[in-house]
Amino acid sequence: MKEVLATETFKGGKKYDDSIAMEFSREQNFKKAFGLENPSGVWAEFKDKELYRIYIKSKYLTASRIDDLVKDCDIFIKKFTEKYGAPSYKNSKIDISEFNPEENFVYAKFQIGDKMIAIELGELRSDVRFYYHIYIDNSKFPKKKHVMTEKEKREEQKQKEETEKIRNNSF
Repeated sequence: MKEVLATETFKGGKKYDDSIAMEFSREQNFKKAFGLENPSGVWAEFKDKELYRIYIKSKYLTASRIDDLVKDCDIFIKKFTEKYGAPSYKNSKIDISEFNPEENFVYAKFQIGDKMIAIELGELRSDVRFYYHIYIDNSKFPKKKHVMTEKEKREEQKQKEETEKIRNNSF
């Protein structure tokens, strides 16, 4: 987490147990730099204290503003396409009938080696509001090598010695 908090993107961010939220003024600069209208949060998420996902979510908007959500998604698609090439999947046209309460559907998806970027649209159940979520996942996020404690080393050595005794005293 310290490494992520030291980056320009998440410097000054709010730290939680398994995530870091981008600091508000940086979030506003991010929104302005990309020409976005509706993002409401940028998060770094962790598993086993290692970064595995960047998560961007939008504000919850009414049906009359779905086009605004799609416009933001198209900006992300353009930026990702410039960096990674064309998406492996892109929904060509969004229709209000595609939305179902409490369900997301994929608007676009990029697969770059172990990295997957998914841009999803969805609808809240409670008050007919719509949103987008963007997930940037690394399915093989770096696994830190376990460093054995002195106790673990002693136990392993003891186990090896016992195994050797059994071998030497057999037959």
